[in-house]
Amino acid sequence: ISTDQFAAPDLRDDAVTARYFGVRPCRRGGPRIETEIVRGRPIVHQYGHGGAGVTLSWGSAVEAAALVGAIVAPPGPVAIAGSGVIGLSTAAALTERGYDVTIHARAMPPGTTSDVAAAMWWPVATARGETSASHARFDRIVIESWRRFGAMDAERYGIARLPVFETPDVTQMMHDLPDEILRASRTTTVDRIPVPGLSVGARRFETYRIDMSRYLPALLDDLRARGVRWVERSFDTLDDLATLDAPVVVNCLGLDAGRVGADDAVFGVRGALVRLAAQPGVRYMMQFGESYLIPREGGVVLGGTWDVLTPATIDEPPAPAAYDGILAAHRRFFGAGAATPSA
Repeated sequence: ISTDQFAAPDLRDDAVTARYFGVRPCRRGGPRIETEIVRGRPIVHQYGHGGAGVTLSWGSAVEAAALVGAIVAPPGPVAIAGSGVIGLSTAAALTERGYDVTIHARAMPPGTTSDVAAAMWWPVATARGETSASHARFDRIVIESWRRFGAMDAERYGIARLPVFETPDVTQMMHDLPDEILRASRTTTVDRIPVPGLSVGARRFETYRIDMSRYLPALLDDLRARGVRWVERSFDTLDDLATLDAPVVVNCLGLDAGRVGADDAVFGVRGALVRLAAQPGVRYMMQFGESYLIPREGGVVLGGTWDVLTPATIDEPPAPAAYDGILAAHRRFFGAGAATPSA
């Protein structure tokens, strides 16, 4: 990828096409990927990815599939609870191994939180965990996921490898990643971000942008071709999971896993997003301060909020000021490189 001049984003009011939000399913201590016996039924827990569900999806799916394999051999039936990117990826990993999979979920894409994810491959620190064992597992997960996204049909799945410019005020963890990924990401520094109007330096590296509007439908097509079935179902307790008709159940309920399993370590983090009209010249991702910019095929996504929610506020949308603040932060940063907001 060349570091030639890139286009500045059009941040005028007329360029804004949508304002929306998603809730990241986080968990103190990192993801839970382990087996629990409930009413005599093995339940493989696979949730709590800390806002890095897309990033870690394939590696954590392989970890969960290994736990399933210790319980039942293919082509044995497996029930999956949850239909976000973690549930779909786990279904894919299991069907690749020959399992007969049924997904039980309240909604399917495009009605999941995963559908609105900006989806830059980026293993945020909240997904690492706190012990040396969880760190080792984290390294396995990120390596498997990085390799998998790199090997997929980029056109079909909406995957693009793009440069990222990250200003020095961003708390970054690329240096904590396995050497294989560090080498592949081509991390370096630039004295000036090559966007008109910017004079600040940055770390520059390359990673994947996964366009969920294309990725999830393609993944669903794969699963349908392998005979995966869907059942509309919601869950209130772990006992409900244990009643599913399969020798093993994989719990991929995301944020709902905290409520269903009474796991107090699970919490939601709300992210407000502003979508701009598609801008072909914006072929880079940007992180500065608490803000970020990620281009998708249908538009450019702006974000930058991290609102930790309580059970009482979990369903509340962001205040309008949150969206205004995202736009204001980007306009301040890009300055002369951005179009002037309309009056």
